[in-house]
Amino acid sequence: MTTVLDLLSEPISTTATYLDLRERIRKELPDVVATHREAMVVERKLPTAVVDKLRSLQVFSIAKPADAGGLGLSSPEQNDIVESISRIDASVGWCVMIGIDSGIYSGYLDDPHDEYFDQPNLVSAGWIHPQGNAVQCGDRIEFTGNWQFGSGIDHADRVMAGVKLFDSREDLDNGTDRWQWRILAAHPQDFRILDTWHTTGLEGSGSRHYTTRDATASVPVSRSMSFDNPLRQGPLYTGRDAILRKMSGVPLGVAISAFESALEKAQPKYAELNEDRALLEQRIGDLFSRLYTARAAVHSSLERQWAAANNPTDRDTLHTAVVGAALARQSAFRTARDVVRESYDITGGRAIYKDNKRYSIDQMLRDIETVNQHAVAQDAIVRSTGQLVLSGATANPFLSREEAEK
Repeated sequence: MTTVLDLLSEPISTTATYLDLRERIRKELPDVVATHREAMVVERKLPTAVVDKLRSLQVFSIAKPADAGGLGLSSPEQNDIVESISRIDASVGWCVMIGIDSGIYSGYLDDPHDEYFDQPNLVSAGWIHPQGNAVQCGDRIEFTGNWQFGSGIDHADRVMAGVKLFDSREDLDNGTDRWQWRILAAHPQDFRILDTWHTTGLEGSGSRHYTTRDATASVPVSRSMSFDNPLRQGPLYTGRDAILRKMSGVPLGVAISAFESALEKAQPKYAELNEDRALLEQRIGDLFSRLYTARAAVHSSLERQWAAANNPTDRDTLHTAVVGAALARQSAFRTARDVVRESYDITGGRAIYKDNKRYSIDQMLRDIETVNQHAVAQDAIVRSTGQLVLSGATANPFLSREEAEK
């Protein structure tokens, strides 16, 4: 029987591949995560058994185009899959959200035979912000640096590293501003992983810092990419923001789980309440409304952007769709945090206890506070929109009008 609660878990597509994966996740993943939850918290990374289950479900292939052997899900479908997994555990959902970028990156590398991302179920990790320095030497790029937030790096097949690519070693040594932002695709063995992930939440994501293992590392020029120059065509590669589009799935998934947890605790008391009955009804109704609205805004904005990206010649429509999706994403992060906080309060004294045997609301609160520190959740997104409204321009590389011209 369908109930009002089903509004928070409705599929957003009728695509058979998407629906089949969604159902398999629901049936097969929760028990595996529950069995290894304590190890995930203690070891501060995803246990091998959890990663193996995700690989067997082919989760990491959802952003890889179908004609390249992947599942080829759209950005809205990717976001919903991430949401489904994040309802089980935010760390698992976060690692999936990062790991599926392998399918996106493969469309930007000048790698005609797809040799580096040849397997559709490969896992990527790494920070794309230009924290390293690099120089091209013949047919290779030499680089060095230190990077943060390597979510899932312990089980990654490919590690990405954002660098400043200088025109010459002289420019690098002199610290000139003549450089390009490039993202390098390398092997995990090129880096040394640092034990830095001691955090408020998302413990299981293993988002450790990493540094080049030797004085310098190198990759072929073909493993250097820019979001400005996609080699593949299609809506997934129209614009710079494909790796951001499915991020809302994490906070929304956590918030839905927190709401359901609070509802489970409140439901038995509801029939016994007298004067406080209306208050509980209002609080539950308000949380449900905000969650439903935030989820609907994310999905509709992504659908609009996906449709616009299928017709990239209409730059005005594409640009407004990109901005709309970014605003819905930022709002979803903040709304989800409010919902988790309120759900924690509704739960009351029982909420304060840690419980590594299940996904507790204590863990959800710590996870949602942690994910809300990401750049996509910050007020800078709103400010950039204000700049666009007032002046028609912004320096934000993911929201600028020039973004739609790429």
